[in-house]
Amino acid sequence: MYEYHEAILKASFPEEVRNAIRGMFDEAYTMTNELIQREKWLTENPVARDIRPDILRAASARTAQLWCAKGILPFRCSFQTNSIKNCHHVELNGEGVILLLARVDAPKSIPPSSTFRDNVFDINIPLFPEYAIEKNPNIKQGFLATYGDRGKYEFQFGRVGIPGAKTWLAELPLARGPFGYITQKDHEEMLVELLDNARRVGEKSAGESED
Repeated sequence: MYEYHEAILKASFPEEVRNAIRGMFDEAYTMTNELIQREKWLTENPVARDIRPDILRAASARTAQLWCAKGILPFRCSFQTNSIKNCHHVELNGEGVILLLARVDAPKSIPPSSTFRDNVFDINIPLFPEYAIEKNPNIKQGFLATYGDRGKYEFQFGRVGIPGAKTWLAELPLARGPFGYITQKDHEEMLVELLDNARRVGEKSAGESED
C-alpha cells in the first residue's frame, strides 16, 4: 500500500513542484521576518510576539495565492472556512488533487486532527484506492504540505505527502531546488499588503486597550 501511495504522490508532486512549495514557504518566512523588523510594536511585549505564528500563517496564505496566480504552482488557490465559519484555511486544488498547508513541531509530524482536514482526507483517501478511483474517476486525492522552524525564524523542515490517522501513508521532504521565482516587485507588493494588515491589527488593539 505504501508503494501505491508513494507512486501517486510522486506523480502528483514532481520534483519541480516540491521545490516550488519549499520556495513558497521560504518566501513566507522572509516576509514575516521583514514585517516584524519594520513593525517594532510586534516585538515590544510578549503578547505581541505571540502572534508571530499568525503572521507566518497569513504570509503563507498570501504567498500560496501569488504562486498559484503566477503559475509557479499548478493549482488554484482558495480560502475555505470551517463548519462554524470562524476560521479560514488555504486549499490548493489541481487536477485530482487537494493540497492543504499545516505548521508542525517536528520533521515527520502530521498536525493534530481538525474538522476541515478530516473531512478532506476521509473523503479523498479510500480504503481500496484502486477500486474507488476506477469507480469514481472524479475523486480528488488529499495531500498535506507541512512546515516547521522550532523557533529559528526560517524554514527548518517540512514534507508533502498523504497523511493517515497518526502518521504518513507516503511523504517526501521539501528540499531547496530550482523553480519559477517571483519578481522583487511581487515581493514588495505582498509585503506592503501584510504591513497594512498588521498596522490595522495594531491600531485596533491599541484602541481596545484605551477603553
